[in-house]
Amino acid sequence: MEELVGAAIRVGAGALLLSTGFLKLRHGLDRFTLAVLRYELLSPMAARAAGRAIPWAEIVLGLLLLVDVLARPAALAAAGLVSVFTIAVVLNLARGRRDSCGCGGPLETRIGPRVLARNTLLIGALALLAIGFGI
Repeated sequence: MEELVGAAIRVGAGALLLSTGFLKLRHGLDRFTLAVLRYELLSPMAARAAGRAIPWAEIVLGLLLLVDVLARPAALAAAGLVSVFTIAVVLNLARGRRDSCGCGGPLETRIGPRVLARNTLLIGALALLAIGFGI
């Protein structure tokens, strides 16, 4: 049973990361880069670099999880990536901002409690994979 749950988490998280990465590319890196800039947590140069790199990181991590290659390190890296996103959301909520999350596709929404809950669940699931649950 543990292996089945682990596989479901791995495939679900992998598909989610892969799809959000591709959606960000499909809608244009400039659009996602603007979302990163709106968080106002990085210098403009760093925000532009992050806006260009994050979709590719999501695609690579999603593929690694889906094909079950280096799944534990990929899950750890993905949990770290989503944790950084979550910290950015918390900091902007503390500033009173409720801009778009920049997540892409059907996950695109304004930041708020739902985004925090969704990210927390994803981080928890990825952490389980990273420690070897079901793998």
